[in-house]
Amino acid sequence: MSKPRIHWVDTAKGIAILMVILGHTQCAPVYLRAVAVSCQVPLLFFLSGYTFRPKSIRLLIGSSARQLLVPWVLVSLYSLCINNQRLTLPALASGLYFNLSWQVNPSVPAVGPSWFLLALFFARIILNGLVEPSQRRNCSAMLWLSSLCFGTIAVVLANLLDRLVPLGISQIFSAIAYLILGYMFRQSNSLDSRVRHIGIAMIPLCLIWGLCILVSTIDIGSNLYLGFPAISQIGSLAGIAVVIRLSVLIDGFSRAPSDLLAWIGMNSLGIYIVHSLDMSIPWNDLVLHAWSMYSPVGLLVFFARASFDTLVYKSIAAK
Repeated sequence: MSKPRIHWVDTAKGIAILMVILGHTQCAPVYLRAVAVSCQVPLLFFLSGYTFRPKSIRLLIGSSARQLLVPWVLVSLYSLCINNQRLTLPALASGLYFNLSWQVNPSVPAVGPSWFLLALFFARIILNGLVEPSQRRNCSAMLWLSSLCFGTIAVVLANLLDRLVPLGISQIFSAIAYLILGYMFRQSNSLDSRVRHIGIAMIPLCLIWGLCILVSTIDIGSNLYLGFPAISQIGSLAGIAVVIRLSVLIDGFSRAPSDLLAWIGMNSLGIYIVHSLDMSIPWNDLVLHAWSMYSPVGLLVFFARASFDTLVYKSIAAK
């Protein structure tokens, strides 16, 4: 049986994938991109954990391999080949091995946004393995502590190894940390029951989010933690809370935008894969240098790109 969908979760996923596209549109306003990048991926991981349901390891690996592992291989190979004209076999292997979203070393090409798929694949499997012993011992503290440990180790590894962490382990550990948080909030029923009553907290949450962005930078895909990693992660959590509250407000305010965002959220994985492929299109070149300083122009490019990704996926899914 299919799982019943939670409308505000789909709406939040829709906002998250649009934030991903905005963050990758370099001609968009810098301040909006900074806001998007600060919590876009953590939000996607958090929501994936929120909707996660433990199952047999065989079923989980089978379904996740089709949804995530196969697309990761194909999209990564495409990105590596299209963005590197003289790509050698060792460079190709190192690109897959380090699984970085952006090139941080001249000898290591990047796979682009597809890194997310591999991180989510392994994070699902590891979370599935952690849930059973915690339930058997009736010890939810085990998972809360695991989230903190995985998040801390991810930052330490990224800094110790100068962002070149083998097998994308740092990204996987970050993904596990946020997946656990989402899963635990769902299990405790503390989010769905209270999210409608945090309106007063929106202003301080937005202030915390903005201040954290000014102080620290987080980019899980390229293992980048500038400033104070703990502050950047606090900012991500504040951003997650704000977007979730915004999703609930949109759901209750107007049905048309809510349904559109929810549809995008329901198909966020497919749209993400299309977006990973569209990185080879020179979107930023659509804006003449003389117009690049005007925010509305960059926003138009973002809307064009988001529409392109959504419509391409819709046309593929329709077939």
